[in-house]
Amino acid sequence: MAKRAFDVAFLVVFIGMAATCATLSYRLYTTRSTTVEQRALASVVGRKIAPLTGLSRSGTVKRLDWGSPDSRTTVIYAFSPTCVWCARNLPNLKALLAIPRSRLRIVGLSLSGQGLEDYLEVNGLQFDEVLHGVNSIDLVQDGLVATPTTMVVSAQGVVRKYWRGAYLQRSQPEVEAFFGLKLPGLKAEPAQP
Repeated sequence: MAKRAFDVAFLVVFIGMAATCATLSYRLYTTRSTTVEQRALASVVGRKIAPLTGLSRSGTVKRLDWGSPDSRTTVIYAFSPTCVWCARNLPNLKALLAIPRSRLRIVGLSLSGQGLEDYLEVNGLQFDEVLHGVNSIDLVQDGLVATPTTMVVSAQGVVRKYWRGAYLQRSQPEVEAFFGLKLPGLKAEPAQP
């Protein structure tokens, strides 16, 4: 009888310790990822970035300047034709592309040129300009290596806003407020066979 009571007590203590470890690990993970994300955002927003040089859709070298001759604010949407989260964020991107362009230009920045033309055509994406083949060092310095990423750059080349990833619960309200629009949300994941 005493052995059984000891076994039960040991089991209760063990389960309690496992639950505590799991809770602490989750808190550490979420706190760390939030802190890392906040540091990444802080290092990009407010920083002046150099013009980007890449390839246009026709394959010619194109330099994306801020300001002159185009004094509109630039929205850079970094994506990849094979990115699952880019595909899920398409309804939101299409809403963004429907914004009147009098004060904004929206530039698509594809991290891959492979399948780019088909991707743009099939999805009916009408960017003001599209670049690919941008120097990877420039992309890393400017925080444009994750897809999708949305960056708002002033005519003076200063990053005003930066959202990494698809527009989820935390970022969607910020994007909506900044652009003054209502986003439809993410496309549902395709059913697994």
